[in-house]
Amino acid sequence: MQKDKIDISLWYIVGIKKRFMIGVAVFALAVVIIMGSILTFVRAQTRVAGTAAEPLLFSITSGQNVFTIADALYARGEISSPAIFVVYAYVMGLAHHFQAGTYQLDRALSVESLAHLFVQGPPEISILIPPGATVKEIDGLLSRNGILSAGALAEINPTDLRDEFPFLAQAKTLEGFLMPNTYAFYLHENPRLVAETMVRDFANQTKDLFAGASGDRIFRWVVVASLLEKEVITDHDKAMVAGIINNRLADAMPLQIDAAVSYGACGGVFAGCPIISAADIAHDTPYNTYRYRGLPPAPISNPTLSSLRAAVHPIANSYRFYLSDPKTDATIFSVTLAEHARNRKKYLGVY
Repeated sequence: MQKDKIDISLWYIVGIKKRFMIGVAVFALAVVIIMGSILTFVRAQTRVAGTAAEPLLFSITSGQNVFTIADALYARGEISSPAIFVVYAYVMGLAHHFQAGTYQLDRALSVESLAHLFVQGPPEISILIPPGATVKEIDGLLSRNGILSAGALAEINPTDLRDEFPFLAQAKTLEGFLMPNTYAFYLHENPRLVAETMVRDFANQTKDLFAGASGDRIFRWVVVASLLEKEVITDHDKAMVAGIINNRLADAMPLQIDAAVSYGACGGVFAGCPIISAADIAHDTPYNTYRYRGLPPAPISNPTLSSLRAAVHPIANSYRFYLSDPKTDATIFSVTLAEHARNRKKYLGVY
């Protein structure tokens, strides 16, 4: 009799365990079905979130939660329902992994795509700063790519960066100290961060070249290098023209460098600036090297390292004049004004 009772008890316990396991399996299946139904509903209802053709700039700030993000997306017409966005983000485990930054959103993005985009973070924008570009030209390039608002870079005061970069002591603007290179930025960057990045690259690349030099000397080299960058092409010719600049300065001759005149006449830009004319030469700006002797008061471009090297290490020579052959871009050097006039006739067709 006792044995029968034990067998019945064991049967009862085993039955309970089986029913429990079946219940757990049914519950798990129900959860899967519900989750799948939610995801199917979300995707079906939000395959296209908006209808406008123009992309939208959207920013997520540090610490912002999924609810405020959903509300902001809805307010700007990017999603049709904040609740659907929140549900999807939580169901997929994405809600606490959104990254701060500014995003450029296509109006045709689904809720699914938006949520995963915010987890990936804002994409970097690769931007090439070309050799010899001016501050205003760089500013325009950055604003066209959405990195900065127009005018933001040009408004940066070098005084704010002098503690980290003492060589800016003589600079009135950042012209000459933004190293041409390829950089990676984000949409709507901090203007000071962008400026610091380029000036720091300048500092790193010139560290050995400028070692031990005074701020005044560095500024002079940068001014000369900015002229070389716009006037000649090869490293050898740059060093030769640097020597010619020294010769003309030593003889108290006006430099008569057309690129400097253009910089002054066209307000600090070369793109779209017409070829220098007699009117430009007559125009009174501090950069008119026909009217004023000595170097321009500040750089006229942002030079490459090769131009900076040429300014620091000019090739001593006896020339006083040069021009560029428009057919080959070769630099033609002359000792005397008469020889220069003959070369102008030969290569340019004018005296």
